[in-house]
Amino acid sequence: MLLIDKQTRAYPLTYSQVITLYPGVSLPPIPSDEDLDAVGVAKVSYTSPPPFDATRQYLTEDAPTLVNGAFQQVWRVKTLPNVEAAQKLRAAKDTKIKEIKAERDRRKFNGVKVDGKWIHTDTYSRTQWMALIMDRMLLGVAMQPIPWTTMDGSIVPTTIELATAVFTATKTLDVLAFSRAAFHIAQVEASADPASYDYSAGWPETFGG
Repeated sequence: MLLIDKQTRAYPLTYSQVITLYPGVSLPPIPSDEDLDAVGVAKVSYTSPPPFDATRQYLTEDAPTLVNGAFQQVWRVKTLPNVEAAQKLRAAKDTKIKEIKAERDRRKFNGVKVDGKWIHTDTYSRTQWMALIMDRMLLGVAMQPIPWTTMDGSIVPTTIELATAVFTATKTLDVLAFSRAAFHIAQVEASADPASYDYSAGWPETFGG
């Protein structure tokens, strides 16, 4: 029999403890609800513990709660401390890795330097340069020198040589950006303090840094 002091909320109490607490009160061996109520004590109804994953969680009992005027057991499933720490570490790593990937993509689309000029490497520009090369290589179409505005605002004429150089530089940029990101991600995965990891070093140069 689980018992609770209705005034102080002391819990759990055994019937032997209640008898000791009230030596001047004559209590029967098997008390009724009225007997318990006379000394300010109430029964607490048993409830079935909820299911939980013993490898990651543990079960605790909270203070009983009143339901329709009667006290009931309350269970709470909690995460094991070591698992919680591991989850926080994983979350910190994921946050830092997300930042690294964002920096990788920022640089990937932030230009390449060819013949002293910064050329756009956004998706649309990449497609345009590729189309120029494909026209020349597959269709035999002579490349007309089209004015191309560079990232610093100056204008250069497009040539097959420039298009090829831009394609090669862009491919190199992608390789370097992805390899540097992979390096930093590996460092984060091995770090016990990923939030403080500095991933600013070693990236390929792009327009404006």
